Amino acid sequence: MIPGPVSPFITGGLGLHKYDSDEAEDLKKMGYNVGGGLKINIKAITLRGEVRDHITSFEKGDFRIGDVITNLTGHDTLHNVEISGGIGVRF
Repeated sequence: MIPGPVSPFITGGLGLHKYDSDEAEDLKKMGYNVGGGLKINIKAITLRGEVRDHITSFEKGDFRIGDVITNLTGHDTLHNVEISGGIGVRF
């Protein structure tokens, strides 16, 4: 832990994404996320900011989204970037 009121952190995870549509019922894909952020403690208040990239790979035939992603991005991986923040009160 870094001394002082600012604490950087990294985060990651693995999960199963489920997609249900008329074109591909019950499609399940493994995905993962990586990210990091800062926590700042100011007396009894904590401020938190975080950025994560949720990454999922698709193949051709995955309810046509594989073709759409490849045409838009040039590769078959979808990146969903999440930016979040929060305020906490310690008591």
